Amino acid sequence: MTFSTKITDLLFHPDTFFTRLENEETNLVLPILIVLLNGVGLAVAFAAQVLLTVPVAGRTDDEILITLVTSSQVISAFIIPFIMWVVASISIRLIPRILSGTGCLKTTFQNRGYGLFPSALYNAVNPLLVFAIIPVTIGNIAPRLATLPLLFLALVSGVVTLWTWYLWICGTLHAQRITSVNAFIAVTVATIIQFVVMMIMYTVRGCYLGLCHDYWDQGSTRENRMVQKTVLTTAPACPQ
Repeated sequence: MTFSTKITDLLFHPDTFFTRLENEETNLVLPILIVLLNGVGLAVAFAAQVLLTVPVAGRTDDEILITLVTSSQVISAFIIPFIMWVVASISIRLIPRILSGTGCLKTTFQNRGYGLFPSALYNAVNPLLVFAIIPVTIGNIAPRLATLPLLFLALVSGVVTLWTWYLWICGTLHAQRITSVNAFIAVTVATIIQFVVMMIMYTVRGCYLGLCHDYWDQGSTRENRMVQKTVLTTAPACPQ
């Protein structure tokens, strides 16, 4: 069977695809590459968005702070898909135990990774969409027209999310050998857990960036005070 046939079955006939995987040895190479493609696409999209929307800073400290924030966003965007893959796969393996599931963790990782393929395709082309759409939305055009590209992105993102959700349910059904209803429950609960973990990570990152911003502001204040003190001490005396 050709690679293109496998991809077609994964996207449009997931039940056939995952049924075939049951007769093959579990392999995590392609799922890892799919998750990697997700991370790279998100990281490049974040970097492109910052480059197109953040104006060039006029002060050195602002430039460093913007670089720090941008680096944090890019690194987070690259790492988060891997963390979410692990969290969701472990959750999907543990939840079906309550629902009489009999699958193994490695197969769960494999099927969960394959389920991310629509998101990987979207995130692979997302940087190109960012470069094409953001200059339009910040250009000198009517506000109503500027929102159309963003609505298009939101619509495509919604379709991709539902598509990925469907593949996850099919993959969980075959990996855990449970009913469709139980697979839906397992994927839903795992997604909620994944969302909670993601929010915790974003909160921690926000606190870190907030501390960095406060530290930078304090440093700038101290520098300004030193400059003012130097000016006062070196200013020529007024003529008597």
